[in-house]
Formats: sequence, structure tokens, C-alpha cells
Amino acid sequence: MFESRLESLYAAFRNPASLLSPNAKFERYLKIRGAMQYDEFIAMPERDDFVGREWLREQCKRWAMDDTIPCRLFVILGEAGTGKTAFVRHLAEDKELVRSVHVCVFDRPKTRNVKDTLKNLAYTLTLTNKTYNDYLRNRNFDRMEEMDYDGLFEWLFIDPLKNEQEKYLLLIDGLDELEETTGLEPLIQLLRRYTDRLNPNISILVTARPEGEIV
Repeated sequence: MFESRLESLYAAFRNPASLLSPNAKFERYLKIRGAMQYDEFIAMPERDDFVGREWLREQCKRWAMDDTIPCRLFVILGEAGTGKTAFVRHLAEDKELVRSVHVCVFDRPKTRNVKDTLKNLAYTLTLTNKTYNDYLRNRNFDRMEEMDYDGLFEWLFIDPLKNEQEKYLLLIDGLDELEETTGLEPLIQLLRRYTDRLNPNISILVTARPEGEIV
């Protein structure tokens, strides 16, 4: 992997225009350094041996497909070691059902605040949804840094997805790992305000420990 990345770097120096890929704008403004990418998240050695909780997987899928439910938020709570991450990794292997993943990791600071969480969810969605990719491509990303949490959520998820016809999940794993003042509390409030305003075809699934402020 190191050799291939090094060769990509050499190629960029030889041909700077190659840096201007169709997704260069998204990589500059949305991709978060240190964030676990979708394929990295599901690449676990034991994934082929996952058993059990098929009832929960089917329940998540039925809920995601049911656009008559107003609140588009599904929360899985469990103590450490109960298999939350293993389960949602198994769920995320269905890339038609799960289109974007953000993993909150304690020792990766950029994964633990609201704005970078939203940006990373949006970045992965640009890679898995062409309609969303095309919509964002023409937007002025310089405005994004001035936005508050609500403005950013509306700009990335409410407006661009309002006409989305496909049904799928956006997944946030490890909500309890978010930094308290710039992550956990404001994101909880954001989800409370907006998950009944999302396009009913789009749903957000989060996992967390059952800590007081989350419950």
C-alpha cells in the first residue's frame, strides 16, 4: 500500500493536472484526516464468521425502508463489549443499505467534533451517491467554514437530499466517544432538531453506550 501511494505522489508531481480529479473539491473540503474510511471500517478479519442478531439487522432494514416513520433516527445502545460495532460493521457490508459511515474514535481528535463528523459523512456519501455528488459539485464550499452546526447540517443533508428517491442509512458509530462540548452535546441536540425534517427516505443510525446524556 505504501508503494502504491508513493507512486501516486510521484505521478502527481509529474502531472499536476492529475490532482484535479472530479472529487478534488470534496477531498479538500470534506475529507477528514485520520477518519476511518468505509472500506477500512468493514474490513475486519472476523466479519465472515459473524453470527446472531439477524433479527436486529432485519429490523434496521425494515425501519430504513419504511418512509412513513417521521423521525429518521435509529439508536442502538449497549455497554462496552456488547458487540455494537461488530453488528454495525456487519450491517454496513450491505452498501446499498448503508451509504456512509463515520466512526468516532477517542484517539483521533478530528473524528470527535460535530463539524468534522458531518463533513466526513458527506464525503463518503459523495463517493456512493452520484446524484448527491453532482448536487454538491456546484456549491460554494468556501461558505462552509462560516456556518454554525444547524446551517452545516441543512447545507449538507437537508437541501441536497430533499428529492432523494433511494432509501438508505447514514451511520455514526461510537457517539459516546465524541468530545463533550464540541461533539456529543451539540450533535445530540442537532439530531433531535433535524431527524424529523430529513427526507423520509434517508435515515441516521447511531450506536453509543447508554450514558445519561445520550439516553
